[in-house]
Amino acid sequence: MLLTDVEIGSLASRVRRKIEMVKLLEEEDATDTAKIVFNDIKQTFGMIPNLFKAIAAANPGWLETPSPIPFRNCPVTSSHDSA
Repeated sequence: MLLTDVEIGSLASRVRRKIEMVKLLEEEDATDTAKIVFNDIKQTFGMIPNLFKAIAAANPGWLETPSPIPFRNCPVTSSHDSA
């Protein structure tokens, strides 16, 4: 089944609305605690991925919860650090 241009436009509009429902906490709007954690994340990844911005927007305290992923020993970040 092929979609018409109007159907594709309508579908894209609905997808955009759903995506926009996820709030992100931007670095400049972060609380002191979130800024500290954002800084650590930025040092690890070179940026703040939207996943962490969404977590911080939902509940900044979740950023302080110990992560099951040891970011500092992650092979991706370790190879990045040695370059």
